[in-house]
Amino acid sequence: MSNEVAEDLQWVNEAFAEDFQRKHADSSSELSKLATRLTEFAVMFDKWDADKSGDLDIEELHTELKKTKGTTHKELIGLMTMVDDDNSGTIRYREFVNLMLIMDGVLTEPIEEIESMQVARRSSSLFAMFGKGGGKAGGKG
Repeated sequence: MSNEVAEDLQWVNEAFAEDFQRKHADSSSELSKLATRLTEFAVMFDKWDADKSGDLDIEELHTELKKTKGTTHKELIGLMTMVDDDNSGTIRYREFVNLMLIMDGVLTEPIEEIESMQVARRSSSLFAMFGKGGGKAGGKG
């Protein structure tokens, strides 16, 4: 994993942890477990992103989830519908974290992005589009 990708995934992890803490303020033990899981998820996401697009498509997800969790294609489509908040048909890293935490039973529904993160992600995409650098994880979404 390149340093830039690692930094991008860490940035999303930190924002996700903040959102998780807002929603589950009373569970500090869950928050410490979450930090460990987020690190694992970043490595998994990078490994599973076979085409290095920054998003996982249904085939990339199905290949890995079938191996690791026995997930059927039909189950995956239902889960993707739940977490693909921008309806792109692919899963960017933030949506992947929600997917994995739902599959692990930590969440029953996705944690939505806070508005400030959405603005930051859009700004990062604009910088990347115009060659200014600073693009954060998010790929097509």
